[in-house]
Amino acid sequence: MSSRRVVFPSVPMSYSSLHKSFTVNSTFVNGNRRSVTGGGLQSFAILDNSSFIERELVRDLLFIFQGIDGKFIRQKKDKSYEILAEASAPIRELALKLCELGHCYNKIKLFKEKPSAGTIIQSFKHGLDLELHEYYRILADIKSQIQESTFDTPLAEESKSREDITLIKLGICITDVRSRLEILACVVEACSPEISTTPVHQKYGGELCSSIHLYTEHGDPVIKSLAVSLLTTVTKPLYLMLGHWILYGELEDPCNEFFIASDKDCRKEDLWHSKYHIRGKMLPSFISMKQAEIILATGKNINFLRDICNNSTGYEGRAEIKKTIEETPVECLFMENDKLLSNAIQKAYRTTSDMVLKVLIQDSRLIDHLNALKKYLLLGQGDFIQYLLELLQKELAKPVPKLYQHNLSAILESAIRATNAQFEDDDILRRLDTRILYGSEKETGWDVFCLDYKANGPIGTVLTEDVIVKYNQLFNTLWRTKRIEAILCALWKNQTTLFKYQRSIMPEIGPVLHQVQLLIQELIHFVHQTQYYIMFEATECAWDSLMVNVNKATDLDEVIKAHEEFLSTIMSRSLLDIGKRELLNQLRAIFGTVHKLNDFLTAFDERVTAEVISRRNLKNQINETVAQKNFFSEYVTQAKAEVEQLHTVSQDLVYRFLIVLNGQQDSDSITLQCLSFRLDFNEYYAQRDARLSFPLTYLSRRLSFTSVNSPLYQSIHTSMNLSHSAVESNGLPVSFLRQQPIQEN
Repeated sequence: MSSRRVVFPSVPMSYSSLHKSFTVNSTFVNGNRRSVTGGGLQSFAILDNSSFIERELVRDLLFIFQGIDGKFIRQKKDKSYEILAEASAPIRELALKLCELGHCYNKIKLFKEKPSAGTIIQSFKHGLDLELHEYYRILADIKSQIQESTFDTPLAEESKSREDITLIKLGICITDVRSRLEILACVVEACSPEISTTPVHQKYGGELCSSIHLYTEHGDPVIKSLAVSLLTTVTKPLYLMLGHWILYGELEDPCNEFFIASDKDCRKEDLWHSKYHIRGKMLPSFISMKQAEIILATGKNINFLRDICNNSTGYEGRAEIKKTIEETPVECLFMENDKLLSNAIQKAYRTTSDMVLKVLIQDSRLIDHLNALKKYLLLGQGDFIQYLLELLQKELAKPVPKLYQHNLSAILESAIRATNAQFEDDDILRRLDTRILYGSEKETGWDVFCLDYKANGPIGTVLTEDVIVKYNQLFNTLWRTKRIEAILCALWKNQTTLFKYQRSIMPEIGPVLHQVQLLIQELIHFVHQTQYYIMFEATECAWDSLMVNVNKATDLDEVIKAHEEFLSTIMSRSLLDIGKRELLNQLRAIFGTVHKLNDFLTAFDERVTAEVISRRNLKNQINETVAQKNFFSEYVTQAKAEVEQLHTVSQDLVYRFLIVLNGQQDSDSITLQCLSFRLDFNEYYAQRDARLSFPLTYLSRRLSFTSVNSPLYQSIHTSMNLSHSAVESNGLPVSFLRQQPIQEN
């Protein structure tokens, strides 16, 4: 705005010319001029009185414009104004209209005088002072004009001809500054709850910048230029904070005004994940969330290199970026067309990200550690896992209170020295250890044992404690499967001795052994296919995707995200997520059948061995041998019935597992479909339920989760020619073993 002196427009007649035509003798009564002349001059007296009131109101308005009550105009408690003088309605209305400028000024003044902390809000107040300088200059010019037009004897002939400043002239003079002051008052009102007439909270920091930035998009060029000028002053502290964070990774924000916050109590190990975060409330509207994430990552990269990697030398090109930031005007922070600052931030981000990835992947060998986790905690190193399982058989059979960490660690060392794991890198072997999970006294070592991996240093940012816990969960699941496989293999070997007894001494145990072999073979097939699915279709496929994503990652966050997706995929396909809890329960029930079979065959083997020894001792006692054989035949009959019952239960559990498997409706349904094909490769179970013979379409999956009483189930059930009486309330056939193969219509 111009700083020229205000010059008021002239009017046709002055008080000097009026003096030459009339002689008026007036007195003041209660502040009003009262005429004492004859009736012929009454009209002029009224005119003179009205002009006097207007002059006094103009004087008072100058005080109102500065937040001070005048002689005839005062502000009431409700912030409205009242005029005490006896003025005409047009003059009163015009004076009250001009009082709005004082009302706006009072809002600004109240905000400025309010104590507040924070560099950005102090800059806002400084910006208001700069904008009010022109306002104060115009008021001074108006006051000077009023003083020059004031006479001790208004009708004196020796006085110079001067024109009074009327309310209309005053309104014209303050037109420009009035619009600017109204905008400032609106901004102040939007930022302070004490001033606003509507409920708002105190705004500061980046939130205050956002409120001002809204006016930079206004269509009025005057308002837009005012907002840009004010925002330039307000954002200077924000610009300095941003530059310091980009250059040195340090936060100079004592009043929490910056949009990046720091947790000073955060552990060093959690620096990347927990120490720094974006404070959304303080994020200015002219900085997008994507830009804020880049700014955040840049500072985190610098802190990661300094605090975790012990690299405090800075990054290449920092001096050049510093020079760019110092020479770039503050307006670049919120002007869309200027890319100088944005390019500098992008350069700092790319440079620091490349340094972090180099330290993490090349210097710290992150890929080697991930591969070690796959080999040892995900059971990829077959010879090591098999030998470790054999060595731990006796130790893990003990109850939890009798397990000791040093014993398990010694067995681990023995397994490493005796297998190909001995050729692993020393750093990886030092990190590999055993861990005993929390468990009750009734549990055994099989329930609480797992391998552990000590991830510290730079790789600890990717392999956090929570990530290692997920690896422990995966190991526990795979370890259970491996144990079940070992039990079934041991049972299969033990059958060799019993078959010798059958051929030579006990032909009556043949039906039991035959039924046991069928059951063992089915369970081995189930366990092998489940193991193959988890190890290859789940783990290896996810591993290939992980390597692709890590190799094309541009920053540490992308590496962490790729690894989290890798773990999430494996856990989901390994039935460890919440959505597959029913499948996991069915799988554990099938594994429980293996333990029951193991207990039965252990008792059966002991009974058969005792019978063989007894028959050899009583070879010459014919009567007692015959009686004993009859008693043993009854035991064999009971044993055969028990094996058949276990076989029926096992097949029923596998069938239910397949039904639930075919009902999955998530992103892993394709891989689970492959598991279903492998488990029922000869369509043995599909012949007993047509739902297992249908492809995994949306319709068949809906059927698996539909109640038998629903119209959808009834219509599909009829089309599939299934008997409603053979279905339970949960949609699973009870006597599926007795059903004939079903032909579709």
